[in-house]
Parts: sequence; structure tokens; C-alpha cells
Amino acid sequence: MKKYNEKDIEALKSKIEGHLKLVDKKLELHLNTKEELENYLKFMAKFYDYSNGNRILIEKQFTGAEAVGSFKFWKEKGFAVKRGEKGIKILVPCFGKYLMYENGETKNLKDASKEELEKVKRGEIKTKKKLCYYMEGNVFDISQTTAKASDLPKIFPNRWLEGDISNYSLMYKAMENIAEKIGAKIVEPYRELGVAKGVTYGNKEIALNPRNSELQNVKTLLHELAHAKLHGGKKHENYTTEEREFQAEMVAYTTCTYLGIDTSKYSLSYIKHWTKDTDIRHKKDLLKEVSDTVKEYIEILELTLEKERALTKANNKDKELDNNKEKESNIKDEGLKLENTYVKFTSSTAKEIEKGDSWEFNIANELIEMMEKKCSIDESKHEIKIKIYKNEKCTQLLSSELKFNIGDGKAKDLDERISAAVKNGEMNIKESSLKENILNKFNSTLKDRQSKERLDRCM
Repeated sequence: MKKYNEKDIEALKSKIEGHLKLVDKKLELHLNTKEELENYLKFMAKFYDYSNGNRILIEKQFTGAEAVGSFKFWKEKGFAVKRGEKGIKILVPCFGKYLMYENGETKNLKDASKEELEKVKRGEIKTKKKLCYYMEGNVFDISQTTAKASDLPKIFPNRWLEGDISNYSLMYKAMENIAEKIGAKIVEPYRELGVAKGVTYGNKEIALNPRNSELQNVKTLLHELAHAKLHGGKKHENYTTEEREFQAEMVAYTTCTYLGIDTSKYSLSYIKHWTKDTDIRHKKDLLKEVSDTVKEYIEILELTLEKERALTKANNKDKELDNNKEKESNIKDEGLKLENTYVKFTSSTAKEIEKGDSWEFNIANELIEMMEKKCSIDESKHEIKIKIYKNEKCTQLLSSELKFNIGDGKAKDLDERISAAVKNGEMNIKESSLKENILNKFNSTLKDRQSKERLDRCM
């Protein structure tokens, strides 16, 4: 690891301060004209997972960036950064864990005494992650690598829907999930709305005008969901009318842009109307809340799509099987297989899976496979615990509990996880036929892999 002397550290601090000043300056400029605002919001939709500051730094250094990732990210995807390409500088937040005392004082965990550490373990002293400083990092656009534009769907598999609302019911379901997550509810209007497209009542209830088109419903619902999250209850009093409408429409426009739905003619004029001759206070804070809300909403939309894909894929597999009677016959002849079991998640740190969720094995397997891909992209990890059951109500237990980390690179799906765990003695299977089938499948897969490796060496 490179060692920094005092001169290096001062130079790095100076560069980072320069980056932060540039961010502040660009944020002001983005609100000056309709064109600047449109470009900024489109960029936010494209790089929703990056902070406001890093989006601006990427845009400033690499005009037209489409998809960025670290050197390690591109390497893991099977692509190389082209020789001579310079990295796009971004700010990497560095966090530390701190002890939080009741009197308001804090202390870095690394400075804690043995006695304090014991109290932390017992839950007597709370801890909190706090931002300590920023470091400079590098990312590279896809055009700077050996990847092609046609590779994007494979690299980022969770691109959403086309803009024709052909999957309106799925999109509406996703927005119902957003409403549930933020404690809001979609209801029928209590009274005639006239020309109003929608309304948010004081108790986080949202109503849509029944005359709306599907496209209008999507945009309006996203607008009203933003109001419900950012301005619901007592928070309503913290913002002016202009600020509330400014934020809600920015959330709606940016999320629609991500979905491939063009609402620029309406949205940008709407924002312009509410900000005309008005001094929007603390713009940076308002944009930060917009950015955080867009990120949360897109992640929920993505999760809905992933679960729908998993369900569809599992259903398609079921259609390829014989009828139920033949399936039951096969189970009797060949013994119990994983495909005929149910998976219950007994613990989960991933927001995509809640403790107590239970799925048919095929659906759970597809969901874990998609999450593994997602974690490999954003380099995250989630601890999961599962048990296998024989019946849908999860009353007939077939296995001991298995704990693993999604994103650790050890397996591509749940099938591989369970097979390896049974083989290594990390998971006990109560029914002998199920255990035998799992081990046979594991050994068969291993032989196929070894044969392929030998073939590759000969070529």
C-alpha cells in the first residue's frame, strides 16, 4: 500500500477541496436554464447510484459518459481498461465506526478500551458509522474499455422497461411497493378532482384522477409519492410551496427518464413555472433529497422487476415439466429433489428479502441468482440464512440452517450454495433421498466442469 508523506496528504486535500468547490458551482449552474436542468436530471437518472457530487465530477471530466465502473469492476466483468486511458476522478467517502454516548459525546471505535468494547458487544453502548474524510478514486466509462455498447445488457442486466407502458400493470405494482415502503396508500379520490391529475391527502393517502391515461398515472403517481415521502406530515411546514413542487416534479421526471418515459415537455415547464422569479433556498440540500429519493424509488422498481423475472422464469420451467400426477410419480421413483421443496429465509440483511419470506425453490433460486449478479456490480454483500421445507406452509423441515453471504463470489445461485454446503457438511439434510440427489447433482456438475477445463487446455 502506498505511503503518503505530509506533502502528499496536503496536495490530496487541496485536490479534494477543488472537487467540492466545482460541485457547488455546477449545482448552481444546473438550475439556471431549462437546458442545464434537463441535462442534469437525465444524468441523474443514468447514474442514480452515485452521489450528486460524483455525478457532476463524472459529467465535467467525461462528457457523454454512459456507464462507469472501477478498474476492478470491469476486470470482474471480463473486460479490460484500454491502455493509456485516464481515470475519471470521483470522491470516495471513508467511514469510521464511533461509540455514541448518552451525553452526546463520540469516540472512534479503534480508540475504545476493552471495557468499552465489552459494553458494545452487550449493547450497552451504541455505535454509528460516520463520514471521516474523502479519498480520490478512479472510474472508467465503458468507451474506455474493451467492452462494447452491445455488452451493456449483460453488464447491467436490470435495465427496466421501454417507454410505451406495455408493462403498465407491473410498473403500477412497483409503485404500490414504493407506497407501501414509505407508509403511503393509493386510494380512490374522496371528491371530484376536476383537471387535477392527482392529490396527496394529509395522511399520506394518494388519489389519481380516473380520467388519467396510463402514462399520466405513472408520472403523477411518482410526483405524489415524492410529496408523501419528502413533505408528509409535519415535514410539510419545512418547505415553501415552490420547494415542494420543485422536488416532487424533479423526482417524477428523473425516475420517468430512467424508465425510458419522456415527460420533458410537461415536467420541465412545470418546474420552470414553480421556480420562475423565485429564490429557491438551500438548493444543494433540496437536490440531495431528490437524489436520495430517486435512488430509493429506482431500487424498489428494480426489485419488483427482478422478482417478476424470477417468478416468470420459474413458471416457465414448471410448464416444461409433465403434469402434476407425473411429477408426483417422478418424486416417488427418484426421491425428493430440491426443485420440489420450499425455501424460508430465517434472516436477511438484504432489503430485497425480508425475514420470514418463503418461496418455491425455483423462484428463490432465480432471485438469489439475480441478486448475486447485482452484488457483483455494486460490490456489496448481504448475509442470508435459510432453511429448506417439504411443504408450502413450511411446517415440515428438511434441513438445518445455512448461513452465507450473497456477493462473496463463491456461488452463482442458491442451488450451488446448497450443493456445496451439503457436500462440505455445512448443511444437514434430514431426508436421505434429497441428500443423495443433491450430492449426485453436485458430483455431476463437478465432472462436467473438470471435463470442460481439460478441453479448454487442449484447445
